[in-house]
Amino acid sequence: MAAVELSSGRLTSGGCYFSGYTPEASLTLQVTQSPDAVDALSVFKTVKEQLSTSWTVTDVAAIEDAAAVAHLDSGGTSLSGILVLAGSVVFTVVCEQVACSDAALETGAKTIAAQLGTFSPTA
Repeated sequence: MAAVELSSGRLTSGGCYFSGYTPEASLTLQVTQSPDAVDALSVFKTVKEQLSTSWTVTDVAAIEDAAAVAHLDSGGTSLSGILVLAGSVVFTVVCEQVACSDAALETGAKTIAAQLGTFSPTA
């Protein structure tokens, strides 16, 4: 993934969004904390199903509990992303402008998942 510094985050009812932009790439990270792993799995499946309606989605092995990469090429715009289930957390990373490779998305997802291990949400 391109070296993009992410914002400090914006809390919404659906999770927390982080974004970053350089002239070469734009990244968005969305993190959703569910009450438990069962609810998170439901969120993961729903998001994956929604992506599958217009994106090409492929399952990825060996990243946390479940993961899938997604690609969309439309009208000269390339988007790529990864959706990851990690316990009770679901997160997505989306690359805009320049599509990230699957390998870069997987490496980035592993880094984020490792950081989420130290994440403790506040009430």
